[in-house]
Amino acid sequence: VSPALYFYLLRPMPQQIAELEQAEARRRATEQRLANVFDTAADAIVLYDQDLRISLFNQGAQQIFGYRAQEVLGQPLDVLLPARFVEAHRRHVHNFTLAPEMARHLDDRREIYGRRKDGTEFPAESSISKLIQEGQITYTALLHDITRRKRAEEALWKAHGELEERVRERTAELTQANEALQQERQHVQRMAVEAQQRADELDAVFTAMADAVFVFDVDGVALRANPAALAMYGPAQIGQLNRAQLFQSASIHYSDGRPVVWDDLPVSRALRGETVRDHQLIITNMDGRNLTILASASPLFAGDQVSGAVAVWHDLTEHERLAALEERQHLARELHDSLSQTLYSIALGAHTALTFLDNNQGKTVEALNYVLSLADAGLTEMRALIFNLRPESLEAEGLASALTKRAAALQTRYDIAIRTEICEEPDVPLETKEAIYRIAQEALHNAVKHAQANWLGLWL
Repeated sequence: VSPALYFYLLRPMPQQIAELEQAEARRRATEQRLANVFDTAADAIVLYDQDLRISLFNQGAQQIFGYRAQEVLGQPLDVLLPARFVEAHRRHVHNFTLAPEMARHLDDRREIYGRRKDGTEFPAESSISKLIQEGQITYTALLHDITRRKRAEEALWKAHGELEERVRERTAELTQANEALQQERQHVQRMAVEAQQRADELDAVFTAMADAVFVFDVDGVALRANPAALAMYGPAQIGQLNRAQLFQSASIHYSDGRPVVWDDLPVSRALRGETVRDHQLIITNMDGRNLTILASASPLFAGDQVSGAVAVWHDLTEHERLAALEERQHLARELHDSLSQTLYSIALGAHTALTFLDNNQGKTVEALNYVLSLADAGLTEMRALIFNLRPESLEAEGLASALTKRAAALQTRYDIAIRTEICEEPDVPLETKEAIYRIAQEALHNAVKHAQANWLGLWL
């Protein structure tokens, strides 16, 4: 027994225990300081054993690779490498194990590629050292992410190449300065001719446009109007028509009859810098005609200041006439497809009742019941057609009632089962109710006509 151990064993047991505890505390403190050093390092520090399994993964490694420490501890080092480098890295570690050197320092570090948790790869510089204790080897890898440096180098090389190319280009430009100046003069002359041509083309388009177009200055004076504007608005001295005269010579109203004041007109809003699209108005022009229009206006700018405005009026009057004609044609088709057939069937049923009146009371009653059912169906269909002509009754009767009547009319006309589940009257605008009603009407019609369905369901 060595003298040191002998004298140690001669100490009292409590003293030995205290010294052991102090030694353990110093060891833990040393390990904690070492761990703190590892975690404060910006580079990745990874410890792994001779089986290449990770035993330490510092904060720098977590930031660089995107893994938490608990996700990689005990995992093979391969998870941190691109697949194509795994075998080469294993050979490198094997050769380093057999080599007499204990470390390959930062001065000798090699450029490698790592793989982050999301699968992306990044360039890095690394160094490696080994520690042999009790026959076990622990490897310490220090890895520095050089992605930013690589990008900076690439940007520098690119900038250098661009600079050289720019110098060559500039030299060529200076050499050909006189020729370029002459070409520029010719180009300006061509541009002036083309600009005049475009102005003439725009003027022709302005003149030929079917919509009314007005050009106003910043004070609201009409400077110019195309022929469609003059025809729509009526005779006026363009260039003298200001905002006051605009309202004196014609009345402008909203679709509900309320008069429009100047500040609410699209052109006035455009003169305040606003762009207005499809503002529906009713114009009573100087000839006394009522026109329904969609008015739009856009500001004109000189620099960053409004210098005027352009107003466009699109006449909806002809469109409304076409829509009314189309609605009448639709009604005629509906009358032919439904009520005319119903009336014919009523007449046929009445004739049948007359035939059996004297000699077969049962057949007579059956025929009369058939006539009554057809009359009820015709009445239901007529109500539905009247509703189509007056959709504003949605406001009084409600969407739920309208859909119920529509389903009943189809059920009677085509003798099919229609199941309806209608909720309480929805709290939506009248325009929305009308749109829903039209969609449901068309869907039911298509299902009967094209799908030849014998059962339909309508839910709201």
